[in-house]
Amino acid sequence: MHGARVDVRDEMLAECAREPIHLIGATQPHGALLVLDADRIIVQASANAVERLGIRDVLGVRLGAALPGLEDAVASLSRDGEVHVIGAITGAAGARVQVLAHAIGDRVVLDVEAADPGVFPGPAELALVAEAASATTRRDEIVAVAHEYGRLVHRVSGYDRVMIYRFHPDDHGEVIAETVSPATESFLGLHYPASDIPAQARQLFLVNRVRVIVDRDAPPVPLLKRDEHEPALDLSRSALRASSPIHLEYLRNMQVRSSLTAAIRVDGQLWGLIACHHGDTKEAPHGLRSFIDLIATLLASRIAELDARRAISAGVRAAAMQTALLSAFSSEGSGDWMADVMRQGLVTSVVPCSGAALVAGTAIRPVGASPGEAALRDLSKTLLARHADDVVVIERIGDELPQLRHHAATAASCLAIRIAEDVVLMWLRPEWVTTVSWGGDPRKSVDPTDGPPRLAPRKSFAAWTEEIRGSAQPWTLEDLSAARAVQASLRGVVDRVYRVRRTLMQSNRRLADFAHMAAHDLQEPLRMIRSFGSLIERKHRDALPPQAAEHLTQMTSAAERMQWLIRDVLDYASVQDVSGERTEVDLFEAANEAQVALRQVIIETDARIDVEPLPVVTGIRRLLIQLLQNLISNAIKYRSEDAPQIRIRAVRDDESGTWRVSVADNGIGIPEQHHQRIFDAFQRVGDRAKIAGSGIGLAICKTIAEAHGGAIWVESTAGEGSRFLFTIADRLPH
Repeated sequence: MHGARVDVRDEMLAECAREPIHLIGATQPHGALLVLDADRIIVQASANAVERLGIRDVLGVRLGAALPGLEDAVASLSRDGEVHVIGAITGAAGARVQVLAHAIGDRVVLDVEAADPGVFPGPAELALVAEAASATTRRDEIVAVAHEYGRLVHRVSGYDRVMIYRFHPDDHGEVIAETVSPATESFLGLHYPASDIPAQARQLFLVNRVRVIVDRDAPPVPLLKRDEHEPALDLSRSALRASSPIHLEYLRNMQVRSSLTAAIRVDGQLWGLIACHHGDTKEAPHGLRSFIDLIATLLASRIAELDARRAISAGVRAAAMQTALLSAFSSEGSGDWMADVMRQGLVTSVVPCSGAALVAGTAIRPVGASPGEAALRDLSKTLLARHADDVVVIERIGDELPQLRHHAATAASCLAIRIAEDVVLMWLRPEWVTTVSWGGDPRKSVDPTDGPPRLAPRKSFAAWTEEIRGSAQPWTLEDLSAARAVQASLRGVVDRVYRVRRTLMQSNRRLADFAHMAAHDLQEPLRMIRSFGSLIERKHRDALPPQAAEHLTQMTSAAERMQWLIRDVLDYASVQDVSGERTEVDLFEAANEAQVALRQVIIETDARIDVEPLPVVTGIRRLLIQLLQNLISNAIKYRSEDAPQIRIRAVRDDESGTWRVSVADNGIGIPEQHHQRIFDAFQRVGDRAKIAGSGIGLAICKTIAEAHGGAIWVESTAGEGSRFLFTIADRLPH
């Protein structure tokens, strides 16, 4: 039937996904492409090379004859596969051209384009980068950060529409931030199916970060070969690679004439894209492409930083759970290890959910909303059959296990960890009915108007809404990080149950390793921010407007404060390992060593510290020194206008066989409502602007005191000083 439209079959979509777009054999006409052999003889060239370069012949010609002055640069080109700028020269036609080069095996590919018209980016653009980077350090939500950088790209690039496009776990995309020029249609909030950017196109963005289409309607230029047996050229890294006809039709239907797209890569994965659209033809010189690539890198770094912070937060919650588990498995435990693990609120506080279940063999312990034991058993069998060592997510349980579809009210989605051979812990979320706005009807179709059926991009991108059922609120990176940390803890617990308390401390070390890994990941983007800020300050400080210079200072200061926080977090992670050597520790000597470490601040503040005779106890020396050092440092930090006066003493409680050590000061005091909260991680009181700190110090003190079989608390009244007290047993518990 002429003009009839039918639903496309899955095999046609698969065929589209296999289209070898990197071997398209053609280029865009705004530049010329040359391919050199090992002797630097041109063996392939775009058909417009003679015209673009102003020479008589090209194939079989040595590079020096076509583009004089580049042979030495090509000879020394790194064979790392990366694209390098090797020079800007005056071509035979008298025009200035810029040459980009990369190696493929024994071939060298040259992209020859018009040279950048001027220095870009200049001081003005770098000042805008500094301003945006500073602003994003005050944004904790990814959408707000994306909007800040998207607005910058729109302002500098001149494209009509700039979108920040985020990929979801199923590879479909969503426009999470957008800036548009007047009269330009907005796509903000719209979703696009994964087939709009198929797998091979997504893979190309991992190879070549920036993609430009100067003119959608310009006819592609074929590649000419000196030898027809020459294999098809891989154009993955070429800036001039022509586009798939389907993609060009897609842009035509979207009323986009030219585009620039930059990859946002986080942890080596394609997180999303900066997508720039324009209604008319638009050149994108190398300087502009590099600038937008830089913005994509800064955005990716900030995303990685926020992800790492959430991962650290998840690790802290998991550490609290582990502490509770250690308590539950002590002498006051119930004797039922599964019941102790699944105590109300313990598991569900780590990963937000409506219900959870622990399945060990035939035993099942649910908590919260549950679909019933039969459904949980079916689900656990499916999870265990995967033999996955990492976390497992089933986004839509009803699709994978149709017999459980009617349980969507309690179990539409599942996050699970394998703890042992037949032990699995799962978190459940109920159905979350949502309405998704797609950029046009996402269902692909075929149009058999002339000749064989072919995929036809949709004609309209107007919002097309769809009600989504059977899924739940998505599991976040923070949820996955928390589940991994719990997995590390519970594997040690189960090992203890099966092998009689073998070593829970192994899970402590794994948790510490997790914190070190997360903190290391966070250091990388911070180092980049400080390095980039220092570079701008060193090279362009005098050219920056005063406000931009102030923003630059704020940006580097914020990065430095975050690095302080990381160091504190690493300290917190290190005290989770209580497996150090247990020896006799003279607390008087420990207090002296703590003062030596704080000598500079003690002198600067004229602090007076009186240490009364203290006992010798059994413990971990490095931790007890850190405990006293943190308490002394805290007393100095929260001092009043008077010089700090600190008194350290100990009293023996013969009945319990413990010592009660106190560190008293004459500082600003602590309101009673904060007496419990200050021992939680990242909790602080006082003027944050005047008193530096991360809120980790007292959490470390609490961990050390509890590791030595004791407790810690504070007695204080605002304005009247504080007295911190901790107890320590004669013998460190095993």
